[in-house]
Amino acid sequence: EKTREELCSIVAVHTKQEHERVFADMDRDYWMNAEEALQYGMVDYAAHLKLPKAPRADLAVLSNKEIGLIENECLRTKDNWSMGILLCLYTGIRLGEVCAVRWSDISWEESALRISKTVVRLPRQSGDSEAKTRLTITNPKTKNADRVVPIPAWLAQELKTLAEEQESDAYILTGTSGRFMDPRTYQYRFNTNFQ
Repeated sequence: EKTREELCSIVAVHTKQEHERVFADMDRDYWMNAEEALQYGMVDYAAHLKLPKAPRADLAVLSNKEIGLIENECLRTKDNWSMGILLCLYTGIRLGEVCAVRWSDISWEESALRISKTVVRLPRQSGDSEAKTRLTITNPKTKNADRVVPIPAWLAQELKTLAEEQESDAYILTGTSGRFMDPRTYQYRFNTNFQ
């Protein structure tokens, strides 16, 4: 009881509320939203201040020489993984997007790629598994991310040659319809091969 009285006195002083009101409010479950807490005096106006955003790190942009080296290596190997690198390089699609692309997403007549899915990592529900996250394919975050992207004609031809050897609904990076590539795995492989 003594501790409660001391706590009441401290809250009353700092909130400028009467001791009896604080005591009564502490006597029951009295929950406040942010605005109520501000009016009561439990928080100050600093809670409403918007802090400046931290500046973004500079983007690492590939030089023409680096692009040429990557392109030459990818055209030398011409496997699914390499063609995915070229697709990202020349269309600007995101890592999660390239991991979700299937051969059927490419219009060979128009040399264009339909981006309508992306691979994302989501938290698992508690108890589902030992892994903290799971991969899933979902729609892009924004309406504008669902788009058609032109592919350079020479790259479309290289992709078509590779696609003719695989199922039409296979994922471009894995060459199978049953599994897609984890973006982390793809990024790790790129970094290991091109560092």
